Amino acid sequence: TLLDGLAQAIGGNDLSRYGSWIGLEARATGPVAFSGEPITVFPALRPGADSAQLVVRNAAGSEVARLAVAPDAASLSWAGTDAEGAPLPAGRYSFTTESFANGQPLGADPATSWSRITEIRSTAAGGAVAVFETGAEVEATEIAALRAPAGTASPAEPAPATP
Repeated sequence: TLLDGLAQAIGGNDLSRYGSWIGLEARATGPVAFSGEPITVFPALRPGADSAQLVVRNAAGSEVARLAVAPDAASLSWAGTDAEGAPLPAGRYSFTTESFANGQPLGADPATSWSRITEIRSTAAGGAVAVFETGAEVEATEIAALRAPAGTASPAEPAPATP
């Protein structure tokens, strides 16, 4: 097809492969748009950690909240509040997991969360980068999962017919 030919000509074979991702939500690291609704975060605990904390930072990089994370937690919900429980304004927030063993730090790793893909770009190396609604960019190969946004039908589930 013409699109495939154009994609190959600009070194963007991955554009045609990843183009259907636009509008989907991807689970990846990077800032997330907070609009008042709780955000599901997937902490990244290091092996051997017996405790962890989720560190929340605003767009300026300032720490605004810290939550305890159970060692066996697959995910947790951040309600958009600061350390004192006061609501934070809408904006961009990022998450880091700090892991500990016997009270000693093991290190910090970015946590993942869901964010909507607004664009796919080709890289000079022929790969693809997903651009999120916050402007954050992540290599397509670094995306852990994809899903249809809440309230929409997934490609496998057609939208219900209207009478």
